Amino acid sequence: MNSLSVLVDSLRAGINSPSGMWPLRNIGVISCYNTLHIRHVSLFEPCVVAVLSSRKTLFGLGEPVVCAANRAIAVPGPASFDVRSEPDPHNGYYRSLMISFPHAHIERMRNAHGIETTGRHDRAN
Repeated sequence: MNSLSVLVDSLRAGINSPSGMWPLRNIGVISCYNTLHIRHVSLFEPCVVAVLSSRKTLFGLGEPVVCAANRAIAVPGPASFDVRSEPDPHNGYYRSLMISFPHAHIERMRNAHGIETTGRHDRAN
């Protein structure tokens, strides 16, 4: 994950947009310097969140799900969660990389590789 963090830094350094917007579709970098707790974060597409520094906690799946630095978590979509991002006490910031997967891309991959749909599973079962 350290090499992923270096890659993200190098890509961000090359952004000269006055708005500071990330130019890559379906990829986002989330950073904060204070604990950030957001209620009802709506995700319209499935995604993977790779935590590069500190940890992220997702609420709304039964027990809270904690994803620590140098780990990744797959998040279903569409869904809504409460999310807490906590800065690392040593370096003072939180950073993660989020990659979403449009449903059309997933469907195209399923068809190309003959993957059958099994349906959504409830974590309580």
